[in-house]
Amino acid sequence: SAVALVNTFVPSGQPGGGTELLADIDTDAFSVSADGAHWGVLGELTTNSTGPKVFVYDGGVALLQGQPVPGLPGATVTGISDAYVDSNGSWYARGTATQNWVVRDGQLLAAVGQPIFAGSTENWVSFADVRGNARGDYAIQGTAGSPARAVIVVNGKRVIASANDVLDFDNDGVAETHRFIWGWS
Repeated sequence: SAVALVNTFVPSGQPGGGTELLADIDTDAFSVSADGAHWGVLGELTTNSTGPKVFVYDGGVALLQGQPVPGLPGATVTGISDAYVDSNGSWYARGTATQNWVVRDGQLLAAVGQPIFAGSTENWVSFADVRGNARGDYAIQGTAGSPARAVIVVNGKRVIASANDVLDFDNDGVAETHRFIWGWS
């Protein structure tokens, strides 16, 4: 059975008890946990597709354009670039405000201008993606530092790959200086 029909479904938890309809669902923006117990959809509210961007999780508003960014005092969501539910049922989103941000289950994971992990001298410059797994691990892909370089940071603790890292393609324990990570998209 359907969980969210456009121009029929009213997400719960709207500010001030609002009753705006889910007016549009973004392309490839519906996701569901592996067991089917949790779902999420990214779209817009109101009667047209230019209404405020919303991420709905299990039928309720999780993030809404114009409302506060979780964990960023004074910041208001101005856009939601991507949002999804992982196989374990956790939801992730990245978006914009006065600074770009990444959130999991309503908790701030990272924001532009903040260190890429505790103790790092590099700060986030931008975000390209965030993904999680069933064990609760997550990876944030973005750019960091000055000059900016592409990085992937796992669990907010360490860089697992960055642009210009040299690689050992033949598995002999020696990195080939002519083979390196150029970047990714």
